[in-house]
Amino acid sequence: LYGCVAPGMGTKFAAAVEGIAVGPVAGCCGTAAFRRERVIARDVLSDPLWSHAQHIPRDFDFRSCWSEPVPGPAGEVLGTFALYRREVAEPNGREIAIVAEFADLASVALQKELRRGERLETERQLASLMQNIPGVVLQWRLPPVRFVSESVVEMTGLTAETIIQDPRTLLRRVPRTELRPLIAALRESAASLKPVRLDFSIRQNDGGRKWVRLVSRPREDGLGGVICDALGLDITDRQQAEARLQESRAELNDRVIELHRTKARL
Repeated sequence: LYGCVAPGMGTKFAAAVEGIAVGPVAGCCGTAAFRRERVIARDVLSDPLWSHAQHIPRDFDFRSCWSEPVPGPAGEVLGTFALYRREVAEPNGREIAIVAEFADLASVALQKELRRGERLETERQLASLMQNIPGVVLQWRLPPVRFVSESVVEMTGLTAETIIQDPRTLLRRVPRTELRPLIAALRESAASLKPVRLDFSIRQNDGGRKWVRLVSRPREDGLGGVICDALGLDITDRQQAEARLQESRAELNDRVIELHRTKARL
């Protein structure tokens, strides 16, 4: 167990009990966590649960202690809440009720913090994953864009922040002949909730173009709206390779035709 709050006991006491073990004979807090039930030591100097740590109550001048486990949502113990007194004593009904109430409040606070930690870890993992995806991750709720991964700058020359603030900055880089069918297909996909795959080009800052394959999967958001999760992949190399292949085929076809003409003249 590790201390979270102990302002009345001082920093030296917090250091002395930091990292105490959980077990059947581990003071009040360690034992309460082990048993998953309230533990009361009327006199810590004579209580067997404190036999291994007599120096702590002597050094910090307390004689009694009671500890309440802080439960988690699945019955696990998240921590303990303890009170100490300088005289030999046992808690009365009111004091037990107060400690139990504080333990419940601590449970709510700890669960909230755990969820926050899990959410931050999930966000960190997703951020790491997206940085290693050879493409751009996007999400939009019709009509605003909600999320764009930072890798978009490599594909479009525009920052994620710029696109989120004004998606038209990206759309202006798509040729008009490609933009209309692109928007029409995305609207149809959102209306039918069917995935769509689209290839289009984007003008670069240097005047060149990159080809993008956009795969969008719309879903209902539970509030009457639609959210589109999408992945954009740079397929410029593939498009260029296909263009070269088409050119080679056309050139070969021209040569075959010329060969036939030459044979006919002979």
